[in-house]
Amino acid sequence: MEVEKDFLSVAETAVMLGCSKAAIYKMIKFERLKSVNFLGNLIRIRRQDILDKFDAPSPVPENVITKIKEGPLQDTQKVTDRADFYGIEELMLLFNKSRTAIYTAFARAHVSKIKIGKEVYFEKKASDKLLRKYREPKQSDLEKERLNNQKLSQQGLKASQCYSIDECVKMFGKDRSLLYGIFNRRLVPKIRDGHNVLLSKNAIDRLYKTFKKEGKI
Repeated sequence: MEVEKDFLSVAETAVMLGCSKAAIYKMIKFERLKSVNFLGNLIRIRRQDILDKFDAPSPVPENVITKIKEGPLQDTQKVTDRADFYGIEELMLLFNKSRTAIYTAFARAHVSKIKIGKEVYFEKKASDKLLRKYREPKQSDLEKERLNNQKLSQQGLKASQCYSIDECVKMFGKDRSLLYGIFNRRLVPKIRDGHNVLLSKNAIDRLYKTFKKEGKI
């Protein structure tokens, strides 16, 4: 029986995602994938962090991030109190997010900004409001999907209403192990037919449309 490891090497991560090791190193370099480096050359990546990527909202296109960096800013001559603004480093600490993630979130929220020298600053009042919203507990899309799938499970399931895991691999173009993690996390209804695991077509089709819309497949 194969046991899924909680922590993967770069090579194992590349196999799981169906890409090259060079692509994994690039994801790590640009903070798209969390990793821990032991002893300089022993890199480990948490499996759950990879699965979480499929639950996160799609990133804002790079051209939007470029626009906020290079777009028109307020006239700094009119700024009299630096205390009314946060610098990017301060926001990274407050939100515990990378520089790119901050630019992305603030672009979506249309937070007012200024430029002093080479540095960009964001309005403190709007930033604090965004921070409170960020910290508010709310039902995520994942929780909603899990609830829908729980209700679907209660209706019963027949083999004719299911996909095999091999059919799902062809649909999503993902590794079998990765798909099992994604499906289990969402409580996708399933039944056993002998040694085969069959998964609800209703839930899988809905998930496929979501991933397709978000550009994850």
